[in-house]
Amino acid sequence: MKKIFKITLLTILITLMVFSIVGCKEVDDKTAISIANSLIKQSYELNVIYFGEGLDKQETDDDSDLYVPVAGSSNYTSYLALANRTREIFSEAYSNSIISLAFNGESGAIGSEAIYARYIEFEGYLSVRRDIEGIEIAKYDFTTTELVKNSSRFIIVKVKAINTDKPEYVEITLINEDNGWRIDSATY
Repeated sequence: MKKIFKITLLTILITLMVFSIVGCKEVDDKTAISIANSLIKQSYELNVIYFGEGLDKQETDDDSDLYVPVAGSSNYTSYLALANRTREIFSEAYSNSIISLAFNGESGAIGSEAIYARYIEFEGYLSVRRDIEGIEIAKYDFTTTELVKNSSRFIIVKVKAINTDKPEYVEITLINEDNGWRIDSATY
């Protein structure tokens, strides 16, 4: 009985190893660059939302409100819609960090300033803090994308950021998660 159990267990382990190797097949270099460029292009919108100008605000008569509702014309009018889109582009870990920062803020360490939540969802409405100014978001020349590393688990590319005072190459990492390739580093 022990022998049968050991053989069965060994067979299951070997089967799992084979499926994991087949499931994590490395993509060719041209496809890797295409995947990276596509995700980086899509990340621009989210970078503007989280770090740049933010979502458009509804016009209000009351200038005293710190948070104002997001414009109804926005693609994202709820926490869930924004979080889901973020997870389509960025890795689970990176998504969690930027979503947490955007919706919870971060208390400052001694001698540093706190980062306030940029967004809140209140009574079913997504609202944006009106006094946060964003940064200029990086734009890239995708004709310069070069593959640095390509494996079944991650892709690293470098691409030239063109809207800076001194154009420079930026390395961007993608990881292969259960739901496909996702960016695992800052692109803003």
